[in-house]
Amino acid sequence: MGTAERLQSVKAALQRATCPCVMVIASPAVEASCTQRNGLALAELLRPFGVIRQLNGSVGVPVRTPAEHPLRLHSWRLRFYASDTMFQPAPEAADAYLRDEVLGAAAAEAATSEVADVQELLAAAGGRGEAAATPWFSAYRREYLRLMQFGEHETLDHPVACVLALPADAEGDLAAAFAALWRHSALPPLMQAGVMEAAGVLRHYVLVHDAASMGPEVLLAAQEKLRQLAATLGSSCQVLTINSGSGAGAPVGPRLWQDMLHGCLPGGGGGEPAAGSRSPAPPGGLGAWLSEADMAGLAAFVHELAARHVIPHLESRLRALNVQVTANRRGLKNQLKSLLWRKGGGSSGSSSATAAASGPGSSGGQDSPRSMPGTPSATAVAAASASYAAGSVESHMRQLSDLALMLGDYETAASTLRLLASDTKADRAYKAYAGVQEALGAATVLSGAPPSEASAGYKEAVYRYSQLSQANPRNREGVRYATRAVLLFSDYLRAQRLHGEANQAYMKGHFQEDSLRAGLLLEQAAHCLLALAPPHTRKFAFHLVLAGLRYDMAEQKGLAQRCYRQVLGVYSGRRWALIEEHLHDALGRQARDAGDAPAAAQHFMAMLACPQNSLYCQRLYLTQFMEALGQAQEQLGFPPVLELPLPAVNCERVGLQHDGQTCYSGVEARQVAEHSWKALDATLQPALESHPSGNWLGGSRARLAELDDVGERSCCVGEPVGLDVELSNPLQLDLAVTHLRLACTWEPPAGARSTEGSPTPAPALAAAGGGSGEGSGQQAPQQAPQQAQQQGPGFQVHEESVTLHGGERVVVHLRVVPLRPGRLQVDGVAWLLNGAAHGKAAFAIPRPRPRKPGSSSKVLIDADRPAPGGVTFQVLPPMPRLEVSVSGLPPTLLAGEVAQCTLRLRNSGAMTLQHLGMAAALGGGGAAVFLGSGPAAAAAAGQPVAAAGAGAAGAGQQGSAQQAAVAAGTAEPADGGSGGSPPPTVRSPRSSLDGSKLHVAHSFRQGAAVFSLPPSVRLGVGQELTLPAWFRAPHAGTAHFALVWRYEPLVKLDALAHRSVRFARSVEALPSVHMAARLAAGVGGCAPGGCLVQVQVHNAASESLTLTGLACPSSHWRLCSGSDDGGGSRLEVPSDGSATLHRQLMPAGDVPAAAGAVAAEPLAAAGSSLNEAEAALLEMSRQVAAAAQAALPKHLRQQQQQPQAQPRRQRQEQQKQQHKDEGGLDVVVLWQAAGKGGALPRRGFCCVHNQRLHAAPPIDAQLRGPATLSFDFAGGAALCAVPLKLVLRNTLAAPAAVCIETGKAADGQPFPLGVPTWGPSPPAAGAAGTVAAAAGAADGGLPPSGSAGTAGASALISPASSAPVALAAPGALPPVRQYVWCGRTRLTLPAVQPGQVVEVPLQVAVTRPGKLALGDCLVSWHYAGPPHIAGSRAVPPHHCTVEQQQPPLLL
Repeated sequence: MGTAERLQSVKAALQRATCPCVMVIASPAVEASCTQRNGLALAELLRPFGVIRQLNGSVGVPVRTPAEHPLRLHSWRLRFYASDTMFQPAPEAADAYLRDEVLGAAAAEAATSEVADVQELLAAAGGRGEAAATPWFSAYRREYLRLMQFGEHETLDHPVACVLALPADAEGDLAAAFAALWRHSALPPLMQAGVMEAAGVLRHYVLVHDAASMGPEVLLAAQEKLRQLAATLGSSCQVLTINSGSGAGAPVGPRLWQDMLHGCLPGGGGGEPAAGSRSPAPPGGLGAWLSEADMAGLAAFVHELAARHVIPHLESRLRALNVQVTANRRGLKNQLKSLLWRKGGGSSGSSSATAAASGPGSSGGQDSPRSMPGTPSATAVAAASASYAAGSVESHMRQLSDLALMLGDYETAASTLRLLASDTKADRAYKAYAGVQEALGAATVLSGAPPSEASAGYKEAVYRYSQLSQANPRNREGVRYATRAVLLFSDYLRAQRLHGEANQAYMKGHFQEDSLRAGLLLEQAAHCLLALAPPHTRKFAFHLVLAGLRYDMAEQKGLAQRCYRQVLGVYSGRRWALIEEHLHDALGRQARDAGDAPAAAQHFMAMLACPQNSLYCQRLYLTQFMEALGQAQEQLGFPPVLELPLPAVNCERVGLQHDGQTCYSGVEARQVAEHSWKALDATLQPALESHPSGNWLGGSRARLAELDDVGERSCCVGEPVGLDVELSNPLQLDLAVTHLRLACTWEPPAGARSTEGSPTPAPALAAAGGGSGEGSGQQAPQQAPQQAQQQGPGFQVHEESVTLHGGERVVVHLRVVPLRPGRLQVDGVAWLLNGAAHGKAAFAIPRPRPRKPGSSSKVLIDADRPAPGGVTFQVLPPMPRLEVSVSGLPPTLLAGEVAQCTLRLRNSGAMTLQHLGMAAALGGGGAAVFLGSGPAAAAAAGQPVAAAGAGAAGAGQQGSAQQAAVAAGTAEPADGGSGGSPPPTVRSPRSSLDGSKLHVAHSFRQGAAVFSLPPSVRLGVGQELTLPAWFRAPHAGTAHFALVWRYEPLVKLDALAHRSVRFARSVEALPSVHMAARLAAGVGGCAPGGCLVQVQVHNAASESLTLTGLACPSSHWRLCSGSDDGGGSRLEVPSDGSATLHRQLMPAGDVPAAAGAVAAEPLAAAGSSLNEAEAALLEMSRQVAAAAQAALPKHLRQQQQQPQAQPRRQRQEQQKQQHKDEGGLDVVVLWQAAGKGGALPRRGFCCVHNQRLHAAPPIDAQLRGPATLSFDFAGGAALCAVPLKLVLRNTLAAPAAVCIETGKAADGQPFPLGVPTWGPSPPAAGAAGTVAAAAGAADGGLPPSGSAGTAGASALISPASSAPVALAAPGALPPVRQYVWCGRTRLTLPAVQPGQVVEVPLQVAVTRPGKLALGDCLVSWHYAGPPHIAGSRAVPPHHCTVEQQQPPLLL
């Protein structure tokens, strides 16, 4: 509905309220003839015809206004009332009628309809459907306005004409009969009191001819009597014929009178008779005896009455009253006289309101003393509630304005009302003043004035009406009139789409009203907020809650419940606990009182999650919920399953543990970051190319089955699916949660519906795997009969029980085992609370947006995010399942120690597997893993690689036979001989297979080591394969081993072409050997073209280590055996000791070819050579170092730092030498440690990679400080300060600018946490022995160290690894450093002169005792030139032992 239509509707309502009233006085005989046959009194019989559509055709009836403005009335309306009903009923009777009859019927009808939600209300707000949201309010408003008619301070409802009716057969003097009828009739109370003027009422005389009881002759006689009567009384005389019908047929207009009849009150009033006095409807219905001629006669009677009698009468009265008002109030002279007299307190000639209301003994000529603001005096209160006398000028002015409103002369009405408003306000007659303002508002609305004028009149009326009750709280009349003004004003504002101001009007009107009307006004104020732009939804809900509270106080339970139910949609999920608790409490109690136990249980259930309440309230709420739930079970006949808020289930974050395409072996494997596993999986993907059955297309198809973006994962029959669900108890009470399980649904595959009678392929797959398996492998054969039963469930859930204490939060692992292939949907969880309430909760796991076609990372931004939900699994037939375990791996190792252990592979699935491949992570601080083969077994015994490789030709002839034996489940002894070997021992197919004789191929891909077993190796169901493996932790700290095994089933499926198992294990690596190496050319004593290898070794372990050899694997260099000063013997380095080793290197091209083959091997004592496993682990370490070097910025990579001013020939020789050693040199120190518990010695090695020939660094640096320090950490000071001194020397003949940065590694990055932090040291440390060679010590200079920016220096303190595969353990705590540098972390020396030695004091703070390698210090230099040199180097570490100071002995 548009604004113009709504405004027109408001104007039509005001015109109906301001149309003239006609009083009907009928004799008892006339009333009897009307009510007995038609069930209607004469006034009710005339009422429908009071609406006159056309007064004089299209011409209309002209009306002469006082201002002589042209005015024509085309349509009009008359209101007919019986004289004894024209009064305002008592407030108590009116309220009772409105509450019981009107509102009760409307609320009962609304209770049966559905409650509209907020979205529906928003769509209907401000339109045609706005009134449909609250139909009871429209009915209440209509009746309320009707019952507020006939007020003493207004003349709109005063009768302007009176119809006097006598029967047509009345005998005698009709004039005397009509006079007696007027004299003896029950006139309105206000007319009897003199408030209504009886002299100005037009009297219209009617003779009623009852055609059913009177003949035509009576009608003719009556017409003759009227002609005689007109000569005496005037022309206002008519004959009206009724009851000319038969009464047998259907009435002419059955709905014509029903819409015009209103409810009756016990005492009558409001234009209707008293309750019980209205005649019942006849059998034929209302108006059954009225014919069409009667209907036409009634219409003609009313039309003639209006056009020929009432309108001329009102016109004459209007002009006469205007003359009187003009003579007394208009004009400057009259206004000044009125103003002066009213100020002086004198009474005007026409009597003021105070004089009229004072009565005997009151003094109307003196003003009463003024009272304080806001507390009116008694005189002011009396004046405010008094009315003017009927003959006063003010009364005539009010009659003039009301008559002008009736005739449509709105300008005259408005001007008169404004003049009257000033007089009534000056007289403090606030009731009359409020009525004038209310009428002025209606006049401005009807005249089309701006909304501000109408709003000013209505607002003033509401304010003045409210003041009447504030002055006298017992007088509720002012509040009732204020509510009437609010209703009229709000309708006008809503028609103008001023919904915000309408809301304010409703809110002002509800404050002083009783609970029922206050609830109605609050409800309308709430709906006004929805029509705003934008809609105020939260305010709407708050106002509606207040309305529901007032309805509840007024015993209107149905309306209160409806308000609360509408509000629930706004407040639900907003975490407004107190409001939700109030709403559900009210709704629950109302539903319980109404006998609706299921609804009461629902509302009481919503109150359970109330952690803010006390323990008493929580127990009370839980008790009333259990009681309501028990009643609901009795009514329903079964226990309902509710979405219980107890316990609180985290439905968005659910831990998923299932074995689909990817399986996990242990908890540690699940703690590794997912990106690390994906990197390892990527390295195994190309391995499918080596198998005839695998290709890139099959691998992609397998990955598509595992995509998580579609929310569907894969699992296999018989393999459990686990979900970690978090439960919490928000209350202070203990909760018993039993029968906790997953809520699942299962659907058969699409092809199984058409072939329900076909058997499941599970037995065939198990047979292909080599028979029935053991352990978990027996699940598939046992479940095969269940799969054939179509009526059985497709899954089996496991139930759990838990008791949650107050405030406790637990994570429960719930499992479901799929029994048949198909589609398994895990929707949520279900449980039983306290043994009585069945609860459920649906998962709402968020899902990502769909990706772009052909992209694995980019998503469709414009696409809608899928709705959150549960987890879907594609259940595949029984498949092979590989289990990985390691035995023989100690929990602690020394850094660099090579530990041999056994890797066990077991097929616990239901099918044979094949094409086994493994990927092991490299770098990232992780450990290296090597999978052994035949030659490695010989090397483990201490034989060198060359010796083991000597028999490679003979071993190769037996490789295929051994591999076939392993594949068939047999094994042959590895005697290495031929001819007289004993026959092979045939083992059971279920026995463990020895894989030490297998040839395992290995390679390096994308930062990982990849191992592939021969294609002929297969593992049947229940079979186990053992493989030798070597593990090495390169650095101290927690070492993580991460392995991924990939395999394929014997019978491939499109949905699962391969599977993988992820295995992770962590060990603690203790510090062992710290080393640094340097290659120096041109040293005295070296052969021509050779160089000197200088290695510094420090034993940081807590035990002595034996250096067994020095190796430099390279194709360009070889070690010279004659250069070793005692190198043929082993060198033992005690704990915390240091040693320096020197070797000479010769170019490999300077020796014969036969010697060159041996020169590539390290020359040392027996047992110092690298076996195959150690060589492979060394290669892995080389790969890690190369990846770390490639990941560095270009300016930090290793570069030759030689002065530019060199002869050309010398530079060419150096470039030739660098080209010869392009790949750099690896320096390896092999060591042994004593075995534990009498076991064999432990072997290990440490190494530095990519060493090249370097000249002396421009800036030589060394850290100096105490080697041993004692400190009481348990005392007052928590930190031990270790003083250090950094000694710098400029070796070039040019000044240099030097920058010192502490806390940084050689690559310029912050030093990694936790690398050098080890301790505590043993209580009694041995003396630190130092073994030093004579070379380089005679000159007293600084000991040689690694060159600037080399990996040799950085390898002392940092893994320096940035390989593509990096491991992370989210479940572990981050390491904590043992020391921190104090003071400035960056110091600049602007100029260090040539040859100058500078000592820089430094200091570190140690947090706990232990052994420290203080080396995270970076020295950078810059020579302005010449020469122009810039570079950086890491300072060699200073080893220091900090011990706990022992307390002194007490004697």
